[in-house]
Amino acid sequence: MTDAEQEFQQVLSRVDVKPSTLYTDGASNVNGTGLRLVLKSPQGDMIAQSICYDFKAMNNEAEYEALIMGLTIAKDMKIENIDVNCDSLLVVNHVKGSYEAKDPKMVAYLDITNGLTNHFDNFSIQQVPRENNVQADVLAGLGAVFKNLDLNNIPVIHIVKPAMERLLPGTEIMTLDQHDDDTSEDVDNWIKIYKDYLQFGIMSANNNKARVLRMKASRFTIIDGKLFKKSSTGLLQRCLTRHEADMMLRDAHEGECGNHTNGRNMSLKILRLGYYWTTPRQDALDYAKKCDACQRHALVIHQPYEHLHMSIPSWPFMKWGMNIVGKMPPAPGQKVFMLAMIDYFSKWIEAEIFKQVTSKEMISFIKRNMLYKFGIPYEIVCDNGSQFISDKTEVFCKCWNIDLIKSTPRYPQANG
Repeated sequence: MTDAEQEFQQVLSRVDVKPSTLYTDGASNVNGTGLRLVLKSPQGDMIAQSICYDFKAMNNEAEYEALIMGLTIAKDMKIENIDVNCDSLLVVNHVKGSYEAKDPKMVAYLDITNGLTNHFDNFSIQQVPRENNVQADVLAGLGAVFKNLDLNNIPVIHIVKPAMERLLPGTEIMTLDQHDDDTSEDVDNWIKIYKDYLQFGIMSANNNKARVLRMKASRFTIIDGKLFKKSSTGLLQRCLTRHEADMMLRDAHEGECGNHTNGRNMSLKILRLGYYWTTPRQDALDYAKKCDACQRHALVIHQPYEHLHMSIPSWPFMKWGMNIVGKMPPAPGQKVFMLAMIDYFSKWIEAEIFKQVTSKEMISFIKRNMLYKFGIPYEIVCDNGSQFISDKTEVFCKCWNIDLIKSTPRYPQANG
């Protein structure tokens, strides 16, 4: 080999050895879980990506998800040498082997990460302070904050499942796609079925399914390549795909003309506007339940948790409720308190005013207005006032065989 060829091979080897740099950062907050990735090539070109996770994750899990996503992108781009900068001390020491992963989730994430690192010829990872991880921190919170926004100029990848369910050790590593075409086709397959029948007459080989399709297809038509459904009022409703339906729900509920209405009214509003898909009502109910603003500002339900247990007396003047009202404006004799009793059966009221209410006044009041008029009652309901629970009152009620029922003042309805 000539000297020129040897020098050329050395130049190529130096170029190959020079690694690409990956900056990763993950965070989890009330808005969701967001990942930030910045991949820098040896020539200085940079790729920035923000990823939104549609499931809840802890901060350490989010950091692992960011690292796994970054390595997956680098592997798909056929990068052989990579240098990773991560601001999570725990994740970096797990990968280096300085820390032992004990939590089952952390062990699973570490196995997936080690499986990805084996695809690179040269791999290194180091922990950097957050202030030095500027490239990834620029996108801080982007995926989480923009989760429910429709922004076309910012590429936001939505991930439905965590890495433990998408990537398994010992299996082929899945590539990263921004849209799951297979799932979308399965959900929107009903639109294709009606279009194929209306345009080309294609039907199922099953006779029952073909008969049902012919009956339902009479309410559908195609205009400019779009499928429309004829409503009962004669309005043509455009048939939406799953992605279009999600955008319509978001706009109708919290868009410029949205008023955070409940799920049932929102579905009826969308149908009146001229849009249709197979499950509008259930999707609207699910969307309204997940709205954070609706949950925070919803009306407080005052309905009791169980049925009220009514206490109905068997005969008149069997059960009385007794309570003290005051202070009131002074009456002649500086009387400012009123002692009142009410019969639970007939709602008959007996009341007198006093300058002060002690056990003596209360006992004389019971004798004068209850015993001498209506006979001996079965029970008297009162609160825990000092006049009602005194020793004199207890002895008096026990002498006349009257049950003294004490109720808490928190529920005045039970105090008569």
